[in-house]
Amino acid sequence: MRVEVGYPDSEQEIDIVTREDGHETVREVEPVATADELRQAQHAVRQVTVQHDVVAYIVELADRTRTMSEIQLGVSTRGAQALHRACRARAVLMGRDYVVPDDVRELAVPVFAHRMTARGGDTAAQALLTEILTTVASPD
Repeated sequence: MRVEVGYPDSEQEIDIVTREDGHETVREVEPVATADELRQAQHAVRQVTVQHDVVAYIVELADRTRTMSEIQLGVSTRGAQALHRACRARAVLMGRDYVVPDDVRELAVPVFAHRMTARGGDTAAQALLTEILTTVASPD
């Protein structure tokens, strides 16, 4: 999954550039979860159910990237698996034990865009995925 972080504002960048050793910051990072908490979260994600029609929607979105002339290399089956896993994780974060089509729509671009090659680069890939999301019927 690719998450766009962007650049810091000027003052933040000045602070970053003037630090003696940027690697020292890593020593200041505090853990946000224990290993046991991470295992519990992974277990919770594995328990999330995904209805067949939602999985079919994920597969249809991936397949559409393989048939558009503007896309040189579409999303692979592994990419569809990645979206499936990400949707299950999002469902847990949203307090659900099931995936809804909104999870798919929310995550399709960040999960798929860097897994495909569009003729116009990354920005074109994102735009084409947005177009695909508006043209492929979801199982709402």
